[in-house]
Amino acid sequence: MQKKSTSKKNRNNHKGNTRFVKNSFDGETPVWCFDNPDNDGMFRFSKETIDTELILDKILSLSKMTWIQIKSATHDDGKSKNHELDHTGMSAEAKERIKKKALSDEDIDTIFSIALTNKIRLIGLKKDRVFHVIWYDPNHEFYPVDK
Repeated sequence: MQKKSTSKKNRNNHKGNTRFVKNSFDGETPVWCFDNPDNDGMFRFSKETIDTELILDKILSLSKMTWIQIKSATHDDGKSKNHELDHTGMSAEAKERIKKKALSDEDIDTIFSIALTNKIRLIGLKKDRVFHVIWYDPNHEFYPVDK
Protein backbone atom coordinates (compact mmCIF):
# COMPACT_ATOMS: atom_id res chain seq x y z
CA MET A 1 0.00 0.00 0.00
CA GLN A 2 1.28 3.44 -0.90
CA LYS A 3 2.31 5.65 1.98
CA LYS A 4 0.13 8.75 2.09
CA SER A 5 1.64 12.13 2.60
CA THR A 6 0.39 14.37 5.33
CA SER A 7 -1.00 17.82 4.76
CA LYS A 8 0.41 20.72 6.72
CA LYS A 9 -0.91 24.22 6.63
CA ASN A 10 1.08 27.40 6.87
CA ARG A 11 -1.23 29.85 8.58
CA ASN A 12 -0.16 33.47 8.44
CA ASN A 13 -3.53 34.34 9.95
CA HIS A 14 -7.12 33.24 9.53
CA LYS A 15 -8.12 36.05 7.21
CA GLY A 16 -8.20 33.87 4.11
CA ASN A 17 -4.44 33.81 3.62
CA THR A 18 -4.20 30.10 4.29
CA ARG A 19 -1.85 28.25 1.98
CA PHE A 20 -2.20 24.52 1.60
CA VAL A 21 0.46 21.99 0.82
CA LYS A 22 -0.87 19.45 -1.60
CA ASN A 23 -1.44 15.99 -0.19
CA SER A 24 -2.22 12.76 -2.00
CA PHE A 25 -5.99 13.37 -1.81
CA ASP A 26 -6.18 16.99 -2.96
CA GLY A 27 -6.47 15.98 -6.61
CA GLU A 28 -9.51 13.80 -5.89
CA THR A 29 -13.17 14.68 -5.70
CA PRO A 30 -14.86 14.78 -2.29
CA VAL A 31 -16.88 12.02 -0.70
CA TRP A 32 -19.72 13.23 1.53
CA CYS A 33 -20.45 11.35 4.74
CA PHE A 34 -23.30 11.99 7.18
CA ASP A 35 -22.30 9.36 9.73
CA ASN A 36 -22.08 11.46 12.92
CA PRO A 37 -24.03 14.73 12.76
CA ASP A 38 -24.50 16.76 15.93
CA ASN A 39 -28.23 16.72 16.67
CA ASP A 40 -28.06 19.14 19.58
CA GLY A 41 -26.92 22.68 20.32
CA MET A 42 -26.93 25.84 18.23
CA PHE A 43 -25.10 24.21 15.30
CA ARG A 44 -27.22 21.06 15.15
CA PHE A 45 -27.53 19.35 11.82
CA SER A 46 -31.16 18.30 11.81
CA LYS A 47 -34.02 18.46 9.34
CA GLU A 48 -35.59 21.22 11.44
CA THR A 49 -32.57 23.54 11.20
CA ILE A 50 -30.93 22.94 7.81
CA ASP A 51 -31.70 24.29 4.36
CA THR A 52 -31.84 20.93 2.57
CA GLU A 53 -32.08 22.38 -0.94
CA LEU A 54 -29.13 24.71 -0.39
CA ILE A 55 -26.98 21.90 1.00
CA LEU A 56 -27.87 19.50 -1.79
CA ASP A 57 -27.19 22.11 -4.48
CA LYS A 58 -23.78 22.93 -2.95
CA ILE A 59 -22.78 19.30 -2.47
CA LEU A 60 -23.73 18.46 -6.06
CA SER A 61 -21.72 21.45 -7.30
CA LEU A 62 -18.65 20.69 -5.17
CA SER A 63 -18.77 16.99 -6.10
CA LYS A 64 -17.60 17.96 -9.60
CA MET A 65 -14.49 19.66 -8.17
CA THR A 66 -11.26 18.35 -6.68
CA TRP A 67 -10.22 19.27 -3.14
CA ILE A 68 -7.59 21.58 -4.64
CA GLN A 69 -10.32 23.50 -6.44
CA ILE A 70 -12.58 23.53 -3.38
CA LYS A 71 -9.79 24.85 -1.14
CA SER A 72 -8.80 27.52 -3.68
CA ALA A 73 -12.29 29.00 -4.05
CA THR A 74 -12.37 32.55 -2.70
CA HIS A 75 -14.90 35.22 -1.80
CA ASP A 76 -15.03 38.44 -3.78
CA ASP A 77 -12.48 39.94 -1.39
CA GLY A 78 -10.00 37.13 -2.03
CA LYS A 79 -10.49 35.27 1.27
CA SER A 80 -10.77 31.50 1.27
CA LYS A 81 -14.34 30.16 1.27
CA ASN A 82 -13.52 26.58 2.23
CA HIS A 83 -10.74 25.83 4.68
CA GLU A 84 -9.57 24.11 7.84
CA LEU A 85 -10.37 25.87 11.08
CA ASP A 86 -7.84 26.67 13.77
CA HIS A 87 -9.49 25.67 17.06
CA THR A 88 -8.17 28.76 18.85
CA GLY A 89 -10.51 31.04 16.86
CA MET A 90 -13.64 28.99 17.40
CA SER A 91 -16.51 30.39 19.42
CA ALA A 92 -17.18 29.18 22.97
CA GLU A 93 -20.32 27.45 21.68
CA ALA A 94 -18.32 25.63 19.01
CA LYS A 95 -15.75 24.47 21.56
CA GLU A 96 -18.59 23.22 23.77
CA ARG A 97 -20.08 21.20 20.87
CA ILE A 98 -16.65 19.74 20.07
CA LYS A 99 -16.32 18.73 23.73
CA LYS A 100 -19.83 17.18 23.70
CA LYS A 101 -18.95 15.21 20.55
CA ALA A 102 -15.82 13.95 22.35
CA LEU A 103 -13.60 14.61 19.34
CA SER A 104 -9.97 13.58 19.62
CA ASP A 105 -7.09 16.03 19.15
CA GLU A 106 -6.50 14.40 15.76
CA ASP A 107 -10.16 15.02 14.81
CA ILE A 108 -9.98 18.64 15.98
CA ASP A 109 -7.04 19.17 13.60
CA THR A 110 -9.25 18.14 10.64
CA ILE A 111 -12.23 20.47 11.28
CA PHE A 112 -13.11 22.02 7.96
CA SER A 113 -15.58 24.73 6.94
CA ILE A 114 -17.47 24.79 3.65
CA ALA A 115 -19.26 27.98 2.65
CA LEU A 116 -22.79 27.39 1.40
CA THR A 117 -23.34 31.16 1.10
CA ASN A 118 -21.38 34.16 2.38
CA LYS A 119 -22.97 33.52 5.78
CA ILE A 120 -24.03 29.86 6.00
CA ARG A 121 -21.45 27.12 6.63
CA LEU A 122 -21.23 23.35 6.81
CA ILE A 123 -18.66 22.31 9.39
CA GLY A 124 -17.22 18.84 9.62
CA LEU A 125 -14.12 16.70 9.57
CA LYS A 126 -12.09 16.39 6.37
CA LYS A 127 -10.21 13.14 6.46
CA ASP A 128 -8.35 12.36 3.26
CA ARG A 129 -10.99 12.91 0.57
CA VAL A 130 -13.99 12.32 2.86
CA PHE A 131 -15.95 15.20 4.41
CA HIS A 132 -17.88 14.06 7.50
CA VAL A 133 -20.68 16.60 7.99
CA ILE A 134 -21.26 17.38 11.68
CA TRP A 135 -22.57 20.93 12.10
CA TYR A 136 -24.72 23.48 10.30
CA ASP A 137 -23.77 27.09 10.96
CA PRO A 138 -26.52 29.36 9.58
CA ASN A 139 -25.02 32.60 10.96
CA HIS A 140 -21.24 32.10 10.65
CA GLU A 141 -20.92 31.80 14.45
CA PHE A 142 -18.90 28.57 14.73
CA TYR A 143 -15.79 30.49 13.74
CA PRO A 144 -16.80 34.14 13.86
CA VAL A 145 -14.84 36.68 11.87
CA ASP A 146 -14.59 40.43 12.29
CA LYS A 147 -16.05 42.48 9.47
